[in-house]
Amino acid sequence: MRLPLLALLACCCQLLSARADQPPPELYALTENLPPLSYQQGGDYKGFSNELLLMMLHESGLHATIEIKPWSRALREAQQVPNTVLYLTVRTPEREDWFK
Repeated sequence: MRLPLLALLACCCQLLSARADQPPPELYALTENLPPLSYQQGGDYKGFSNELLLMMLHESGLHATIEIKPWSRALREAQQVPNTVLYLTVRTPEREDWFK
């Protein structure tokens, strides 16, 4: 579980190292419904992975639109839409070359 979270942190840090004269990009953050790690309750995003993402966004000054979708749909969108973060992802040998 630590590797996906570290990958997300690395992505956020990479975005912060972008040119200072350009505003940071708006991020599109996708995850799946997987209680207790990630779920939506009363319009709020709950669970450890959502709380961690929200803390990193706050600390970095970045903004993101968060959505919970089925994992296969979120993966497809992450591959096609720029500035998309796919979090709460299990690292497997088959997926090794898919992500930074």
